Amino acid sequence: MVWLVWDYTDNTFRAMKATKGSEDANDDASDEIEINQHVGEHPRICKLVDSFLSNGHQFLVFECLGVGLDFISHHHHRLPIHVVESMVSNILDAIRHLKKKGIIHTDIKEANVLVSKVPYHIRKIMTTYRPPPIDAVVSVPFVKSEITYVPYTEDELVDVKLADLGNFYYDDDSDNSFNVQSDGMVSPEVILGYDYDQAIDIWSVGCIAYALLTGNDLFDCAGKSLDSGVSYVSSDTMTYMENRLACIEELLGPIPKHMIERGIHSSRYIDLHTGKYKHIDHLIPQPLRDRLIDLDIWDSEEEIDRVCSLLLPLLALDPKERLGCIA
Repeated sequence: MVWLVWDYTDNTFRAMKATKGSEDANDDASDEIEINQHVGEHPRICKLVDSFLSNGHQFLVFECLGVGLDFISHHHHRLPIHVVESMVSNILDAIRHLKKKGIIHTDIKEANVLVSKVPYHIRKIMTTYRPPPIDAVVSVPFVKSEITYVPYTEDELVDVKLADLGNFYYDDDSDNSFNVQSDGMVSPEVILGYDYDQAIDIWSVGCIAYALLTGNDLFDCAGKSLDSGVSYVSSDTMTYMENRLACIEELLGPIPKHMIERGIHSSRYIDLHTGKYKHIDHLIPQPLRDRLIDLDIWDSEEEIDRVCSLLLPLLALDPKERLGCIA
C-alpha cells in the first residue's frame, strides 16, 4: 500500500510505501533500499527520499509522482504516437542508466512506469491540505469520499519515470531463470534460457508501447496472439512458453539459430534435430506491420510506418540488436 504523506523535514508531500511487516517483506524492502542507493539519482527513475523501520514495518519514502501507465491504459485506452514515443525515450534513458550501474530491472511493466505529474484530483488535495504543527497531538478522522479522476492532457503524459527496482538483478547474477519479467512481457531469451541482460527490459518497453498505441496486449497470458490467434496447436501438452515462443516467431520472424542452440531450455519446446516445435504443427506468420494494418485504427500509412519504426527495434529478436536502442 502507498500513502500520500507530509514530510515535515522539507515541508512537501511524499509517497510512502509500507511493508506487511514479515521478515521476508522487510528483507525485500531492505534490498530495494540498497539498490536505490546504488543506482543513485536519475531524472527518469523514481527517487527514494528516505526509509525507516517502525513497529516491525519497513517504510520507504519516495518523491510524489502520478499514476502508473496501467491506470492510463484503462482510462485513456489508446495514446497518440508522439506521446508514446516520448514515454519510450524516457524509459530507455532510465534503462541506459541502470546498465551503467550494472543493473537489470527485470520487471518493467505498465504499473511500474509512473507519470511524472501528480494527477489533478491528488493535486487538489495537496493544495488544500494544511498539516498540523509537528509537535501537535491530533486525531484526524478518516472521511471516505468519492474522488473523480480528471484525465491527463497529452502534454502531461509525455514525461514518465521508471519505478520499483525491487526485482532487480545485477549483471553477473542473471541465471537463465524464468522468474523474471511479468507474464505478458516475457522475452524470447528468457523463454529459451539464453543469457540475458538489459535487453529483456527493452523487450518489455516494446510490449508496453504496443499496448499504449493499440489498446491491446501484444500477447495474452496463454501466449496466443490476441489480435490474430494464429497458432495451430496439435497437442494438449503444449506448454505455455512454447506457445508464447511460437507466437513471437509468427509476429517477428524466425528465432536466431544461435539463441536456440545456446538456450538451456530450448529442447523443451523445439526438436533440436529438425528445428520444429514439439507440440505445434505449423505457424502462420503475420508480420507486425500486417497486424497493425488489420487493426484498422490508424489515420494513414505514414502513421503505421512510424509505429513500426518505434516498435521493431524494441522487439528485435536478437538481444544484441535490441540493446542497440540504448547504445
